[in-house]
Amino acid sequence: MKVIFKNRFLLLAILAFLVSLFAYSQFFGVRFMDFDVVPKITYHAGTGPGAILKIFTEKEGFVLFQMGYRPFTSLVWWSFLMLFGLDFMPFHFLNFLLHAINSVLVFLLARKLLKDNSGIFSFIAALVFALHPVQLEVVVLVSRFAELLVAFFLLSALLSFDMFLRGGKKKFYIASLFLSFLGMLSKEAGCLIPFMLFFYAMIFQKGKPGLSQTLKLLRTFIPFFASIAIFAGMLFLVLGQFGGYVVPIEKMPPGSITASFFQKLFYPIHFFGPDSSLFPMAFPEGADLLFSLLFAAFCILFLFFLSRKSKELFFLFLFIFSFLTAYIAFGFFQGWYLYAPSAAFSIIVAFLLKACFEKTVKRREYSVFLFLISLLSASFIALSPLLVPYPQPLYAGKIAQAAFDATLPAVGGLPQNSVLYLVNYPEYYWRQENNYVFAAPVISHVAMHGFLKYHFPESSFRLMSLTYTTPIGPDINPDDYRFYKAGEMELVLEKSGGSENLYIAYNGGESEAEIEGIKMKKTAEGGTERISFSLPDWGFENHYILFFNGQEVKVVPIYASAG
Repeated sequence: MKVIFKNRFLLLAILAFLVSLFAYSQFFGVRFMDFDVVPKITYHAGTGPGAILKIFTEKEGFVLFQMGYRPFTSLVWWSFLMLFGLDFMPFHFLNFLLHAINSVLVFLLARKLLKDNSGIFSFIAALVFALHPVQLEVVVLVSRFAELLVAFFLLSALLSFDMFLRGGKKKFYIASLFLSFLGMLSKEAGCLIPFMLFFYAMIFQKGKPGLSQTLKLLRTFIPFFASIAIFAGMLFLVLGQFGGYVVPIEKMPPGSITASFFQKLFYPIHFFGPDSSLFPMAFPEGADLLFSLLFAAFCILFLFFLSRKSKELFFLFLFIFSFLTAYIAFGFFQGWYLYAPSAAFSIIVAFLLKACFEKTVKRREYSVFLFLISLLSASFIALSPLLVPYPQPLYAGKIAQAAFDATLPAVGGLPQNSVLYLVNYPEYYWRQENNYVFAAPVISHVAMHGFLKYHFPESSFRLMSLTYTTPIGPDINPDDYRFYKAGEMELVLEKSGGSENLYIAYNGGESEAEIEGIKMKKTAEGGTERISFSLPDWGFENHYILFFNGQEVKVVPIYASAG
């Protein structure tokens, strides 16, 4: 028993790892390479030093919207591509494994900040982080791998720098510098890591604070801030700008970013109403009200303990608000940006739970706060994939895999210099629940292009998606699709029985549209909708329509000269 008690921290860390890994067991085997991650992975395919050089001197690859330079993320993907080929399962397992490791790092950081001799509250922090529903999209989707890497290097750098502050050993200083730079090379948000370390050093440094101590600390961080400048230079040389998007995006107002940030962090699904998420969960209005009150109570407790001048809580406050400030400055925010900040949030939950528990022993009135924080913590676990099935990624994965598998043999015999028009491909997964429609991207034409380029490296295919479908349910059934018949210059949409609950979008419902020179016009005659296509001459000799019916791909030849 003494041995078990002595190693309880190791046992709790292992338990946190296993719980985190097992929580996502329902997604083991999912074959879903979403949106634009396929071309990011396949763009750097190749062997030898030249392939590695390309990773560090070129952008991520052709994507729909974003201009990215994340060489370490690309290097990891390239390594897996060399080892396993374009097998989707190892890439998913890498996400699951890294999330479990991050949960252990949260446990270790919480143990230091909470001064938790029992390890129980540190384990709660790891549990909240591992099971928080906001992590679902990050852990399940391969395209969010960079978020996992940034969190890993941030937490590892903090733990390493803490060892440097405690013992003064230079090896921990060098390790934290190296880890922070790898975080930058994983994603631009990694530039926040040196600032996190600086805040940590300012708050927890030994000795009496003063000007001389501050100047000494600034000298310590010169290499860290220099590494940011080095990365910024690399970013600008490769992209010609400091990241961003290919097309201009409308900046979000600071108030909107702040509200969304805390809404998703404190309660990511149906907090103030339905959320168009890949992982929807419907709740009655009463539950929304309850968790709104929990949110308010949590904020009050947060400010209360912050006012007591807790160094640990003040650092966690800076941790969260550093990310929020960066998102406000950038003018854009997405739910998956919360993965790293949720580590600090999870430790705050455990901190308040520990404080309330200790105060409750002395003063009964703290029992109310203890109950509220306990209920908030329990809600995260209750909505986690450990206890709740989330079938949407499995449905989307099955549909995406069917489209990939059917397309490969269909285009194998086509001429290299061809334009391929994708018709009826599942670009989006749609699902209706409680009168709300939820959508998530499945396969973009860019993803299909990367897939075909990997399997046919000598080809010069150009792909365009003319339509997208909205499959519902777990089974891929041709009867659940609208069918298209190809003529020389038009496709005839025939309404199929049993498909009235599906929604076919055509450029937002417009009757005419033009996409990259392709003119489309929709008319209705005798109950049949006809979509006519006028194709430009791009200098390609061959034009083909690839029609996916849910099980197979039919190839219909057309010619640019007819347009």
